[in-house]
Amino acid sequence: MLLLVDRSEPAPSADIGGRHAILILGGDRRHDRAAELLRDGAGMVLLIEAAPTRLVELGVLSPPHELGRQQLLQRGVPESRIHLIEGAARDDWQRARLLGRWLRQHRAARVTVLCDCFETRRLQHVLACVLPEPLYRRVVVRGLADRRYDETNWWKSRTGFKSLFNSTLNLIYARWIGEDQPPPVPWNPDEFEKSLGVNRNRGV
Repeated sequence: MLLLVDRSEPAPSADIGGRHAILILGGDRRHDRAAELLRDGAGMVLLIEAAPTRLVELGVLSPPHELGRQQLLQRGVPESRIHLIEGAARDDWQRARLLGRWLRQHRAARVTVLCDCFETRRLQHVLACVLPEPLYRRVVVRGLADRRYDETNWWKSRTGFKSLFNSTLNLIYARWIGEDQPPPVPWNPDEFEKSLGVNRNRGV
């Protein structure tokens, strides 16, 4: 299937030096799988800071990376093995850049990226576009099948059909359009006046 990467590619081997990291980007039961990989010898789990939504800024919702951290703790993952990559990413293109920065800082590390199975091809394309070849070779994308469907029976459920359809559109968009332009910076009149050297009290 076009949406899936080659599953025959071997995953980075675990080692006691902690150089194999698990990056969670999506997928059903992703926290369960990350905890299993840690028990099998992986060194740490990586979470990437997300750009805050309005509800997060208002304190109504917790940031996604904080929710992910809580899920991992509930599964017995020690706090010391959960690492947050800071950067307030808004999409997978920015997440890929932040991953690249982390890989440069950890020269011996290899990373297994967990995501939805139907998003593996698109995510691999994004990583290939963003990461230099030496960094890209240190990353493996692993898709997690939804417990309700997979590539063999997606047409049997409305949820599976919708997931495949959306993932197909996402892949086409990533390949033909590429990265979205960043949203405009919100206009702040106070900051604008400061940039002009305006003093409200003196008028100049």
